[in-house]
Amino acid sequence: FIGSLFTLAFLILVRQHPFLVLGPGAFYLDTFRPAPIWMTVYEIAIVFVSLQLVAKLWAIFSPAVRARRLVIDLATKAGAIVILGFLLHAREYVVLSTTADPARFQKAVQSINEAMHLCWKVALIVLSLQLAWEIGKWIFSNLRVKAAPSQIVS
Repeated sequence: FIGSLFTLAFLILVRQHPFLVLGPGAFYLDTFRPAPIWMTVYEIAIVFVSLQLVAKLWAIFSPAVRARRLVIDLATKAGAIVILGFLLHAREYVVLSTTADPARFQKAVQSINEAMHLCWKVALIVLSLQLAWEIGKWIFSNLRVKAAPSQIVS
């Protein structure tokens, strides 16, 4: 719950000050800036984390929701996969600043975007494998629970 609260605060802060997501790259804002896709991603992420926060808060006070925690966690991973898929579709994460020299920095922008695209692909693969693993564990644990009572011999 607290982690989701901090994540929401960070996303709201980054939306208003996008240079924060660049970390040390903020020193190069006169050369590069975040692509317009990030505003959409921030809005999607803010909605997603807000929904996650509501579900976690509801789970604190409701045992019925607490029992569905695994489903909420699976939905969280699925939502993150959707956001990563949206990012992969964009293919442009950094653009040249209006004050930058295109002849000098266009190749760097292209390299940064290609590297980030590769990183998002890796993240998508990892999250997809984690989701498949969690779903597999859930299915097999339910199969074992259902099979266990039938094995009892009187």
